[in-house]
Amino acid sequence: MGFMSRSLFLCLTLIISVSVSAICSAKNYVSSATTYDSNEIKISGLLLDQTLTPQGRRFFKSFSSSWRLLEPRDEFNLAVKEYPDPAKSSRIQITWNRKLLFSTLLGPTRNQLKQKAEQAASVVNNRLQFIRIIEATQYDPDMDEDEI
Repeated sequence: MGFMSRSLFLCLTLIISVSVSAICSAKNYVSSATTYDSNEIKISGLLLDQTLTPQGRRFFKSFSSSWRLLEPRDEFNLAVKEYPDPAKSSRIQITWNRKLLFSTLLGPTRNQLKQKAEQAASVVNNRLQFIRIIEATQYDPDMDEDEI
């Protein structure tokens, strides 16, 4: 059931993004999105749930609740990935633009899950603000955004 609903969600997301792209290209109008090319649209503020276990989903839910309280949350697309290990625990990694921002191990018990999620939101926010400051002060026209 969880796999089916996740697959349905991904399919609907893909259909919506293709529809938005087609509409925006046809009208040559984009609201609240930045166009880089005539066929490319940047959408920001997404949190991607790539967790696999119930404990990972609880972590994601707690993380997303904590993340929504922080500013500026709508400028970044984050992926929360889980790498389960049946013998020990699961590794959670939070990435932005292929850059690892936070990594932690979730033990087999539920205690401290919410605290780790709140800590993750704070650490990720601090690192993104630091990256934003570095990018603003170290502009190099020969380098692309993800190379800085």
